[in-house]
Amino acid sequence: MINRYTLIKAKSFDEIDRRALMDVYSESNLENTGHFFPDMEDRTEAVKMVEEGFLGFLENEFFKDEGNLYWMLEKDGKWLAALRTTELEGRTFYIEALETHPRFRKQGYASRLIEGMIEDLKRGGDFRLRSCVDKQNTPSVAAHLHCGFSIADDVGRDLLTGESSEWEYSFEYVWRE
Repeated sequence: MINRYTLIKAKSFDEIDRRALMDVYSESNLENTGHFFPDMEDRTEAVKMVEEGFLGFLENEFFKDEGNLYWMLEKDGKWLAALRTTELEGRTFYIEALETHPRFRKQGYASRLIEGMIEDLKRGGDFRLRSCVDKQNTPSVAAHLHCGFSIADDVGRDLLTGESSEWEYSFEYVWRE
């Protein structure tokens, strides 16, 4: 499909193309080796272990909760961007892990993914989206604002862990029919 984007909405681990997803997160996974395996010299092996942990989390925790979804934007067989949502009370969805494949950045794919997700969620009626974004992550801040989010708080509030962070914004998007 040339010049055609596909929104993929995975409701289970079996619907995930594991390699395509890990390719989207390749840069973050490499960065996370320093956090999870700081003493490991073999970075290739460390990345493999980070990927296994990430996929294990998805299979054994994330997808065990009904309503949790992984969203991917695909074009010409390539996964360009991804994010996951956790459904909370009252059709409130918490967005995490918004990422664009390193080779496809600065082309608006994160915004296209968010916009596609919003259009899909509108079919179910009123909803609210919440997200925390590092204040220094200007591409993600710009994507959120471009897609109609507002800064709800100057302090990031993780709705899953209850933690707050001065170095993040809390974003919110509300849709009412």
